[in-house]
Amino acid sequence: MTLSRRVTSATAQLTLSNASVRLLSLATMPVLTHLLTPSAYGTAAMAGTVIALVSVLGLAGMDMSYVRAYREHSTGVGQAIELFAWRYALGAGIVSCAVVTASWQTVADTFALPGYLGGLLAVGILLNLASTMSQARARINDRYRAMSRSVVISGVGVAFISLGTAQWWRQDELPLILSMIAGYLLPILILGGPSIAQLGTSSGLSLKERLSVLTIGIAGTVTAPVYWVISSSDRWFLGYFENATSVGIYSMGYSVAVMGMVVNNAVISVWAPETVKEFQCDPDRALILLGRMAERLLAGFACVWLAVTAAGGDLIRLLAAPTFHTATAVVPFLAAAVLFHGVTHLANAIFLQMKRLERTVWIWIGGGLLSIVLNMTLIPLFGILGAAISQTASFCAIAVGMTVGAQYLCPLKVSGNRLACILGGILLMAILMFPAWTDRPITSLLLKLPVGLAVSLAVLRVIAPELWDSLRGKA
Repeated sequence: MTLSRRVTSATAQLTLSNASVRLLSLATMPVLTHLLTPSAYGTAAMAGTVIALVSVLGLAGMDMSYVRAYREHSTGVGQAIELFAWRYALGAGIVSCAVVTASWQTVADTFALPGYLGGLLAVGILLNLASTMSQARARINDRYRAMSRSVVISGVGVAFISLGTAQWWRQDELPLILSMIAGYLLPILILGGPSIAQLGTSSGLSLKERLSVLTIGIAGTVTAPVYWVISSSDRWFLGYFENATSVGIYSMGYSVAVMGMVVNNAVISVWAPETVKEFQCDPDRALILLGRMAERLLAGFACVWLAVTAAGGDLIRLLAAPTFHTATAVVPFLAAAVLFHGVTHLANAIFLQMKRLERTVWIWIGGGLLSIVLNMTLIPLFGILGAAISQTASFCAIAVGMTVGAQYLCPLKVSGNRLACILGGILLMAILMFPAWTDRPITSLLLKLPVGLAVSLAVLRVIAPELWDSLRGKA
């Protein structure tokens, strides 16, 4: 199977499963936003960012090291690397749980958050680390169908837990926290990992070999926390300068804007291992094939941004309680941040392949510092809109730096002029399609739908003419 077909097939499976889960979350929005207040959403969002931060610090890029090192070695050595990676991740998770449990009350008192959440966050951190490793293991073994199945089952479980808890027990942040924990647990149960007996034995790797595995993704100890600063610290700045209600409204806009992560996550899951495979087969040919594929993926990211920008505001007005409607303003900016996040990870795969992830550290640090400055400057002036602009600008800066660096390191063959024309046209259409076209959200969505489809088909015809011809032939 060709690179294009492998990436397209795996991406399609993961995209469809993630899209179904996003649609399910939209279906639950009318019920949850009437049962739960913006403050409850804000508290859950801030708690979720704690899980994200501590998890990436504990993992220290081990998931990337695991994928890269396993691919390079024979089955026996690969299994030893797998045991070492899992033991490291779970050990880091246990230590992280202890740290969070011991320090949470101080954080809770400072930001007026519930003290009882400490234990739940510790469980969430450990399960998040194990879930990340399970998904990495599935990617290594090309179990994309199982990954898709786990996404759907987890999404259904999350929906039932959040709705049931909110309807019949608690109308605060707890339904959202419990559903978050379930979202980490279910993929582990479905995708699995090494047995407990295996994890109880030594990997057999020497100290030098362990350090060699660690250093592949060690840049993650810097880049992952910086990613948290850019993508999550805005909630804490909002909580500090305003309140949990503002955080909740912002989080509602964020939850709609990041629908594009459906595509991002699918592409990221497939792109890095397929990049490694292609370079191992024929490095010179890989520059052409990967360049062509990257060009198409970037155009696809842009089309997704257009769709979210056009529909996001209408969806919030249609589905959410009126107290959340001001979140519509942040959707196009946060959707653009998702686009730049996708571009960053396309470039990151090249650094990973060339074992030069350490070169990305300064790019991420620069983006993180820019994020802090912008958040401190713009949030007091513009509130949630300032937070959205800060995140977009920071991810844009990193995407530009990563792309330039990756092209310098390994110049993929990309048609810059064609790509620029496509992106310029999509930007113009986004400006036209972001405002509501009528006072009724459902009518506005229906009017925008054929226009969006026409734009996407035009992009497909330009960027992938053989796919366009194939579609026309089937029609």
